[in-house]
Amino acid sequence: MTRGIVPPKIRRIVRTIDGGSRSIGSLVSSAIYYAKKYPKIAQCATPEQIVLETLRCAPPAWTVVRPVLDRNAAPPSLAAYVTEELEEVVISTLLIHHDEKYWQHPDSWLPSRWHQTSPSVSGFMPFGKGTERCFGQSYIFNLAVPLVGRVLPLLDSFCVTEEKAMPDGPLYSVASYELRYCESGS
Repeated sequence: MTRGIVPPKIRRIVRTIDGGSRSIGSLVSSAIYYAKKYPKIAQCATPEQIVLETLRCAPPAWTVVRPVLDRNAAPPSLAAYVTEELEEVVISTLLIHHDEKYWQHPDSWLPSRWHQTSPSVSGFMPFGKGTERCFGQSYIFNLAVPLVGRVLPLLDSFCVTEEKAMPDGPLYSVASYELRYCESGS
């Protein structure tokens, strides 16, 4: 093995371990952040809708990497980019989740969109798609929904400090913030 080059199988294992460990904390933290930022919207939504919309706006993993198995199977729109050296394709879930092709008002946090939208919609892939999607998807979702449900009544106990959010618009969900417990009323 050449020094500095990690075999694809090892990269996938590391991404799986790393992704799973950050997903729950990132997801619940982001859900609390959005619910604090948009309390009137959050009050009208179920914990499941809040989790789904948070996964759409701020997926814990912003990209999905897939190996190129058959260069001849590339769709015509990608044919010019497929070369013999190409080993992997990187798909930005964050950009797909903010694409008007798939979503009305893609840059708005609107949990109500999940009243009539199924998580299997083609533009929703926070855990990837197909046979190589995150095997922890059900675990993460089934843990996050009740956690968010238990935290929602306690929103006043959380403070968002040192917020450095980007302005509303494309990719507004990419924000830097600190979420911490605070005394009620402070």
